[in-house]
Amino acid sequence: MPKIDLHCHLDGSLSPATIRVLAERVGIDLPDDPKDLTAMLTAPEDCSSLVEYLTRFELPVACLQTAENFYTAALDLASDAASENVIYIEVRFAPLLSAHERLPADVVVRSVIEGLEEGKRRFGVKYGLILCAMRHHPHEMNEQLLPLAEKYLGSGVVALDLAGDEKGYPACKHHQLFADALKRGIPYTIHAGEADGPGSIWSALDLGARRIGHGISAKDDPELMKHCAAKGIGFELCPVSNLQTKAARDWDDYPFRLFLDEGMTVTVNTDNRTVSNTNLTREFTELDARYGLTTAEIERLVRTSAAVSFADDQLKQELNKAFDMFLAEYQSAEN
Repeated sequence: MPKIDLHCHLDGSLSPATIRVLAERVGIDLPDDPKDLTAMLTAPEDCSSLVEYLTRFELPVACLQTAENFYTAALDLASDAASENVIYIEVRFAPLLSAHERLPADVVVRSVIEGLEEGKRRFGVKYGLILCAMRHHPHEMNEQLLPLAEKYLGSGVVALDLAGDEKGYPACKHHQLFADALKRGIPYTIHAGEADGPGSIWSALDLGARRIGHGISAKDDPELMKHCAAKGIGFELCPVSNLQTKAARDWDDYPFRLFLDEGMTVTVNTDNRTVSNTNLTREFTELDARYGLTTAEIERLVRTSAAVSFADDQLKQELNKAFDMFLAEYQSAEN
């Protein structure tokens, strides 16, 4: 089945084999036993908290310190996406976390675009790049992303994002960043409702977000769910990750079916393919095992991803056409 992944972090999605290559280039010693390396990169299913989950990013971030490594990382992710027939992926990362005097943010962004572009050429995976501002960074730092996003908008970059500690750094503190993004015509999504309550989502909406990363805590606010359904706000659900980070206590507490029943605009994504040991195939399989997805619901989820993606209209048509062809073949085989 053709798939679309709208919420995928580059640094949380690097394969152990690629991490070995990147680490050797920058002089980082790794354990010889593949199981030990996997344990450093992949969070346990019964992760105790978001804090424990985030420790699995330390090694990938340490490896992503050169232009060559960013290129290789992006190409590796495109290859992984292609292996499960992802036809469009929106990859996000925070370039300012790796930029330094010898590696300007512009070079970082360009290297990732070049890697994804090579992935598109080799594997046919179309992409969009989302640049993450960080909640704990001051405005003066985050605003450096605006000219970068504007420069590469339409040439790889498709949007901005705001990620990081929800509780400690409310989105409203970054109102100027998103006001400026609107003026420049730069779309954006905002992480919200993953580690904080519904108020965090309301704040993101007040800043003009048309998409919400995760948004799980909307389940606790009927008025918010009603509002988001009416406005067509896209929710980027990442089921496996959301359970690991305790955004929801367990599958019974997970609001996937609730959001669908409320008429909300729901998409299914991976978040961090390596850290969560997942891909879109697993995400859909887990949902089907617990909620019994119908063919119509799967179609709705995939087409919703195309509709709320940051892709241009022509690409959205291509994505829908690819799914049309799959459905025709599937229905023909059924008959």
